[in-house]
Amino acid sequence: MPAAVPIIYGVMAAATVASTAYTVSESNSAKKDANRVAEEQKAAQAKAESELKAQQSAADAKEANLVARNTAQARKRNASGFASRGTILTSPLGVPGTANTSQKTLLGM
Repeated sequence: MPAAVPIIYGVMAAATVASTAYTVSESNSAKKDANRVAEEQKAAQAKAESELKAQQSAADAKEANLVARNTAQARKRNASGFASRGTILTSPLGVPGTANTSQKTLLGM
């Protein structure tokens, strides 16, 4: 029986080592899974940020085009003289110059 005691202790030690190795292996596997999930989340976050930047860039470009179009239309209106001059452009006789309209009435007298 005394010879059986070291064998039992040896078997128990081997079982303890095997259990520890299994625990370490499972821990490493869980760590790898957690790292993989973290990398997937980082990739998804980067993709969402990229899409947001693209949307903001498109909105900025659209706004810039609208401002440019409105500016061009304003320049065109100003160049045509629309709403920038009075209705009387010459004197009553057609002589160049401004007309004296301060003394006229509604009937032109």
